[in-house]
Amino acid sequence: MRFVSETVKFFVSITAGIVLISAVSFALSGAESLPADTLWNILIAGALTSVVTTVFYYKEENMAKLFALKAAVHYILLSVIMFFFGAHAGWIDMSLRGAVNMLIDVAIVYVFTYVVRYFWYKMEAKKLNDALKKRYKE
Repeated sequence: MRFVSETVKFFVSITAGIVLISAVSFALSGAESLPADTLWNILIAGALTSVVTTVFYYKEENMAKLFALKAAVHYILLSVIMFFFGAHAGWIDMSLRGAVNMLIDVAIVYVFTYVVRYFWYKMEAKKLNDALKKRYKE
């Protein structure tokens, strides 16, 4: 059950990040309308990367060094997945500039996701602490 819960949380934050990047990209490119399949592609990309992310981070590690290595490998894995998915979905042009833009987009979504998750877990921890204080106060 925890795996499903974590996957849903990652899906929500990753998909929101992808929507944010897509909105900015469409606005900067001067696009008048959104292609019909873009929303489905965003949902698929969010689902695919959230499952990969949950699998990658399901087992918690305590060592800071290992976390940094895992984060770097995870970012590279997500970049490769999104490069191929983005190429298939027509989100990027197959050039060095397109690849660099995709790397930047993945980095922005990566940071966005972890900032959202930080505040999400901070709120959950506060609720748990408040509940514990209330329980043991009585």
